[in-house]
Amino acid sequence: MDKIKLAQINGFLQAFALLNLHTNHEYTFEWNELEYHDDILNAFKYTFILEGDKNLGEVRLIPLDDWKAKLEKTCDEWFFEIGYPYHQSDSSVKFEQKHCINGFITLLSDFFEGHLTVYKVECQPNFWYEGIWDDYIFYSNKRLFLLHFGVSD
Repeated sequence: MDKIKLAQINGFLQAFALLNLHTNHEYTFEWNELEYHDDILNAFKYTFILEGDKNLGEVRLIPLDDWKAKLEKTCDEWFFEIGYPYHQSDSSVKFEQKHCINGFITLLSDFFEGHLTVYKVECQPNFWYEGIWDDYIFYSNKRLFLLHFGVSD
């Protein structure tokens, strides 16, 4: 895992977040390392500064057997959210969706060395997190990374 690969992943995410940006919809696509706390669930919880009665509700980490297939569907939904005509011949911006998604998944795969476990995070915080979101935790060699897709207005 190196800083160049980390920058490539975040650059890719930032580009697609900006492509989806429009009035009253701000997209946040991020890849961040989490501080490891001997427990993956606690590491995720520690990323939030919870004060007073704020809580994440029940947090579930669902291990993904085929994380690439799950992430392919998630990326298809988030990267191409606004229905922009990326594939139309008269459009100035042209993307082959499958190529973009596969390229991103390859970036993530190449980032890790050794065994990798990926979890889908489910929670219902009692505070504003984002309007809609999808979070994934990647765990390898006692290092954790959070892949976050979100939108707010």
